[in-house]
Amino acid sequence: MPQYYKTIPSNLKTWALSQPLFFTASAPLKGSHINISPKGLPTSSLAIPTESTLLYLDSTGSGCETISHLYENGRVTIMFCSFDQSPRILRFFCRGRVVEHGTAEYNLLLPSLGIGEKSNGKGIPTARAIIYCDVFKVQTSCGYGVPLFLEGKWEDRDTLNNWGQKQVDNGKLGEYQVNNNVRSLDGLPGLRNARRMKGEWTRTVEGWVVLLRVWGYLACFLMGLLLGILIVGTTSSGLGEILWKLDGKGFAADW
Repeated sequence: MPQYYKTIPSNLKTWALSQPLFFTASAPLKGSHINISPKGLPTSSLAIPTESTLLYLDSTGSGCETISHLYENGRVTIMFCSFDQSPRILRFFCRGRVVEHGTAEYNLLLPSLGIGEKSNGKGIPTARAIIYCDVFKVQTSCGYGVPLFLEGKWEDRDTLNNWGQKQVDNGKLGEYQVNNNVRSLDGLPGLRNARRMKGEWTRTVEGWVVLLRVWGYLACFLMGLLLGILIVGTTSSGLGEILWKLDGKGFAADW
């Protein structure tokens, strides 16, 4: 079962900083590309200075997806997972921002990453930014399906299949799906079979979600239209007042 925390517990902070690898995930508001990036060198580039803050040093690379997405919408997820005998997946759901190299804030944040005037072997020579993440939710999950890396080779972890077979044999798989697969973290409809088992009218719920999405677009359109009317009205009134004052006798009335 997943566990949730509002901030980063000290034991999970220690565990995260001991991992050799972490991943970042981000996406644009529109467009087809969802980005996932593996990040190495965590001992040289990663810090968790507070229970709700994570920083990492971003190296120059062949793309800039995470940076672009953060500039647009500020959404990013940081994920760690275990490849040893103790399985775990750890996710930090964050609001992130980009602090570019050469700015005053960049220089102020470097000590938080253990990097000063003398790096002492830490840091990345090609660093282009610090990614500053405000963590608003922490999630741990089992990690039973993540492979093992032992003695220099990869092995399948059989924990997930062993657990799953017990659920099937005991007739508990459907119950588990109903408890865990009906909604996303943001409340979006999930697995249809699970929702049917729960007694939900799936098409009705999905139709309602579509209506809410359309209403969101319509609300944005109406807000933009109203703002445009206000701007035009204010500008027109201001122009008329200026012309009246220039003439002194109501020059604008001749127009």
